[in-house]
Amino acid sequence: MPLTLAQQALDQVAQRWPEVRFTTAFSCRLRGELDLGAFREAIEELVDRHDALRLRVTRPATGPAVQEFREPPACAEALRYQRVAPTSPERFTAFADRRAALDAIRPWDLATAPPFRFRLLRHEPGHHAFLATLSLHAADDAARRILLRELWSGYRRRVAGLAAPARPPAGSFAEAVAARTWEASAGAEAGTIARGQASGPGDPCR
Repeated sequence: MPLTLAQQALDQVAQRWPEVRFTTAFSCRLRGELDLGAFREAIEELVDRHDALRLRVTRPATGPAVQEFREPPACAEALRYQRVAPTSPERFTAFADRRAALDAIRPWDLATAPPFRFRLLRHEPGHHAFLATLSLHAADDAARRILLRELWSGYRRRVAGLAAPARPPAGSFAEAVAARTWEASAGAEAGTIARGQASGPGDPCR
């Protein structure tokens, strides 16, 4: 299916200036006990629920770029987990900041890799850093905030042993594109992701 108008604008700029990165990013430090299994499951649920996070963009030999939607990635691909052992919390923070900066400037290959980079760094059992980087082809700043809020809500639910709440499915980005119902603004993706979301507790990184 074709790119949205917002995606086409990004693609045109990328073709002219390939050094430009279209990225929205977020990072935070997590203090206290973290259930890694529950966190992985919350990430997997997020990617499974939102087809925009499974976006693939390919460029045929002739004609404009097109997009399709892949199956959810494997657990290890959805969340990169790394233990690091700097000598102090300050050095850990500096390492996390450098890692986030590198993720932000790394080129996106949306034909072979998902449009997100979720990374969890562990300094010690009660000190982690979560880094989230997304391609603007899949989500803008508003969509990023919605996705992160849903991630923390899903994580807390799993830690508490609660069942998933009954709620309508998230709006399908693929259906919106197929129906040509997107807007000509960069907020179209965010509006699609936002539909059907249930309000939940805020994320701990604000």
